[in-house]
Amino acid sequence: MFSRRTFLTLFSLMLAKPLFARANRAPSAEQRAAIFRALCDQLIPSSGSNMGMVALGLDKKLAFILQRSTAGSEAYRKVTEGFGTPFLALSHEQQQGQIEAALAGGPLAESLTTVLRYSAHIYYSHPQSWKSFDYKKPQPGGYPDYASHCVNDRV
Repeated sequence: MFSRRTFLTLFSLMLAKPLFARANRAPSAEQRAAIFRALCDQLIPSSGSNMGMVALGLDKKLAFILQRSTAGSEAYRKVTEGFGTPFLALSHEQQQGQIEAALAGGPLAESLTTVLRYSAHIYYSHPQSWKSFDYKKPQPGGYPDYASHCVNDRV
């Protein structure tokens, strides 16, 4: 038969189970977006007159692209779950330290490298980012004088 102690133990375990499940739950979509936004702001930040990923709105484009690819969606999930919501409460320097530690090695290194590679492609393909290294738009017809010089010098 059940004793009072057995009943109270089972009852308390039934009540505790939902609390543990809530504590270990993955971040919501809004929390993932906020974590990813903070991560993008650390990866390619704004500096001076140069706009970073978040300032250009490229964090949303990057999240969209990552979630649509097989390797990217896994990296997005691992990175947002790996850093978790406590990442948002950290200072700028602490966030940078966590990213550097993750890139140095550990379970997030490969996923974070994937996110970093995608973010570099997206950021540096945006014309606003070209201002950071004083890149001018190419000529509409290319550089015909250079092309003709190369063709004439062929052996």
